[in-house]
Amino acid sequence: MLVIQTVVRMESIDLGFNSHGILTARLPFSVANYPTAESLNSHYRTLLNRTAGIPGVNSVGASTSLPLSDIRESRPVAIGAGETGSALVAHVSPEYLATLGIPLLQGRAFRDSDDNRNSPVAIVDAGFAHSRFGDIDPIGASVTIGELPGQRSSIVGVVADVRQFGPRRAFEPTVYLPLLQSPRWSTFVAIRTGSSSPPGLSNALRKAVAAVDKNQLVTSIRSMTQRLDARTRRPRFSLWLFGAFGSLALAMGMVGVYSVTSFATRRRTKAIGIQLALGAPQSSVYLPVFARGIRPVGIGLYGGILVAIGFGHLLESQLLGIRPIDPVAAAGGVLALLLVSVLGSYVPARRASRIDPRAAIWLA
Repeated sequence: MLVIQTVVRMESIDLGFNSHGILTARLPFSVANYPTAESLNSHYRTLLNRTAGIPGVNSVGASTSLPLSDIRESRPVAIGAGETGSALVAHVSPEYLATLGIPLLQGRAFRDSDDNRNSPVAIVDAGFAHSRFGDIDPIGASVTIGELPGQRSSIVGVVADVRQFGPRRAFEPTVYLPLLQSPRWSTFVAIRTGSSSPPGLSNALRKAVAAVDKNQLVTSIRSMTQRLDARTRRPRFSLWLFGAFGSLALAMGMVGVYSVTSFATRRRTKAIGIQLALGAPQSSVYLPVFARGIRPVGIGLYGGILVAIGFGHLLESQLLGIRPIDPVAAAGGVLALLLVSVLGSYVPARRASRIDPRAAIWLA
């Protein structure tokens, strides 16, 4: 039950963005080709506009840190003259947050005018805003990014939290900075389309990039769904493996209960026949046989619960938001074992209650 709950939770957990219909790729730029911020910004604008013009593309965004990419940039962050902490930092283009479907909760998104010629601005996520400002409105507050004296930016928006490293990792406070204000020479591009995998989009992306710069590399072309599957494949396989062995053990338990009960009943065929011949009701035969099959399972459940408590913590690292000793899972496991024992005892008990007394005495 713990395994089933974890797999279901992993499949349905909110990552903070919409992974459907997004193709991603990495674009490492050459410093030699774009030595200044102005030349790199011009290249970004041209490249994103060209990519947005591909048929079937709804929007395009760029970021130095893409969810599920394992790229992590953590930098010191201070609010005013307060204590310095740290947060994840991502440099993003104006359309990036909308392309990934990250909801804007307060303020505004980045604009094309948020470049290195204008005042530095920042967008923070809800977790950062709550931890640093509490119930105070963060819009308009200043945040300093990097070692002091770092870049001092004015907060213009608050977005929803994003699980940058997959469903098994918690939200981490994140600060978004405009890519055009602090350009980087290696970014990811995210392309949102109307379908999960438009045919030929990868080739169209390569052609669009080559049209802007024929020497530009395009690597790691993958859909966001593929990135998510890769992130959850191993834990999902482990959990399904645990589940398969658990189901096998349950089936073997049912076969065992049935076999033992049938064997014990067969050995008492003559005694049962005599009971029935003397006028004993069928229930006096049925219930003892049924109870004989249920009793060992009931005793085993007490021992099984103690073992589950002892070994449950071994699974804790594989579980997602579920305690090792979960009342719902424990109750489900107990009910499953009771159902197995009932099914395994029912057939032998029913057969015993219908024995022909004369045939039983004669054959025995």
